[in-house]
Amino acid sequence: MVSFKDGVNHYLKNQSSILSGRVGDKYIDDINDKITELVKSINDYKGTKTQIDQLKGNAAEDWHAGTLNINATLNGEKGIANVPKSNDYASADIEVGDQKYGLKYYKTASDSAKAQSISHFEAYKNTYPNNEVSFETFLKERNIKEKDVMNDPIYSGQMRVIPSDQLLEAKEWLRLKIEKEQLTRPEQVKRYQDTYDKLTSIIEDNKGNKSIELTKNDAEELARLGKEGKFDAKDFNLTTEELVKLEHLFKQSFKAGMTAATISMSIKVAPEVYNALLYLLKTGEIKEDQFEKIGYAALEGGSEGFLRGFVSASIVASCESGMMGSVLKGVDPSIVGAVVVLTINTMKNATEVARGRKTREELINDLIKEMFITAGAMSLGTLTQELIQIPVLGFMIGSFAGSLVGTFVYDAGYSKAMSFFVENGFTMFGLVDQDYEIPENVLNEIGIETFEYEKMNNNINEKNTFEADKFSFNMFDIEKFTPDSFEIKYLRRGVIGINKIGYIA
Repeated sequence: MVSFKDGVNHYLKNQSSILSGRVGDKYIDDINDKITELVKSINDYKGTKTQIDQLKGNAAEDWHAGTLNINATLNGEKGIANVPKSNDYASADIEVGDQKYGLKYYKTASDSAKAQSISHFEAYKNTYPNNEVSFETFLKERNIKEKDVMNDPIYSGQMRVIPSDQLLEAKEWLRLKIEKEQLTRPEQVKRYQDTYDKLTSIIEDNKGNKSIELTKNDAEELARLGKEGKFDAKDFNLTTEELVKLEHLFKQSFKAGMTAATISMSIKVAPEVYNALLYLLKTGEIKEDQFEKIGYAALEGGSEGFLRGFVSASIVASCESGMMGSVLKGVDPSIVGAVVVLTINTMKNATEVARGRKTREELINDLIKEMFITAGAMSLGTLTQELIQIPVLGFMIGSFAGSLVGTFVYDAGYSKAMSFFVENGFTMFGLVDQDYEIPENVLNEIGIETFEYEKMNNNINEKNTFEADKFSFNMFDIEKFTPDSFEIKYLRRGVIGINKIGYIA
């Protein structure tokens, strides 16, 4: 029963740290997944017959949607940019939630600005230059019911994206066009002004996550690489080494720490709350000290949990992102979490030793036991994660079982080891204290007087007191004779303390 309780306590106390390590690992994995998605979307153009001049617009769509999703993941958000690949009339090229974006990557800034500000009537003339059908029919074919839309921009309601190196020139072209049309064709001003107000070189979501700007030449390079199936994210600095910064790690580690703090605090507080409720049901009242225990448990559990979670997540994310060097990119988050647990617990126990609340032997014993149980939890957790393909859940189930098994095996092994040390006097390189001092009661029985220095010293310091002599009459007693006898007692050695072996009478 003691072993079962120890195993459960070990799991509950330390699991938040190991899980936080996996949170840091998953954070980097999610970023790599988004990078992989972008690489795949561009390399999917391999073998296409579309010319680079036309394909660069499609590559730009994938780039902006992909880099926004990467940026969102970096900030711990869910990327929501989507490329619908629709050829419908005036359809959006990219959708970010409710916001729609249209992209034009033309040869010059004026060409891109003009394409973004095209009106319905201009679109009609481009489609039917010889007026093969009426303008009304053109609108009806495209499910546009409004009649007075001749001069409206077809991309009304959309943000307009153009190459970053064309943005300033395009805005200047639109500004001059607006000034000119105000004097000659005022009805045309609306579409140019709308384009000017919504012209941009990036896309963004409502949480401030943005795509990476792209020039016309870079878009052409993306298209060329995509046609060859040779687009590599590293060539465009899209790697975790380049993208993940300290502020990202701090933000994610803080989240992991808060989650771990919540878990640890709940585990610490639950027993105290249960005891308080049980006492309330029995007596109809709650003691004041019970509230103190709940508050202390919440403070202790929350602070320890946050520290373990924050450190574990930050170390794992730093290693996996490449910030600590390429050698550590494949580090196992469970091992990092376990090391953090052992380090923090050892520091805590060492403080107890320094305060005299624990002995050196207890410190060593706790460390060995934690290492043994943690190894069992990690081993079985990794195994069950392979069998149960549900992230984190499989590892948690296996880790719990491993903690129990590790505790039972350790306790059984500890008993066997101590029996061996009792029989052979082995000190295990100083880890076991072999005490050969004869017990005081045995010394007294064989006639050897003992004294305790501290008590003797105290007696010397005591003040002498005067006692008057007392007189008593002599009494006659019959002497009794008792034959001498002796008794043989065998001393045996056994466990008399933590990692301490001595004589037992």
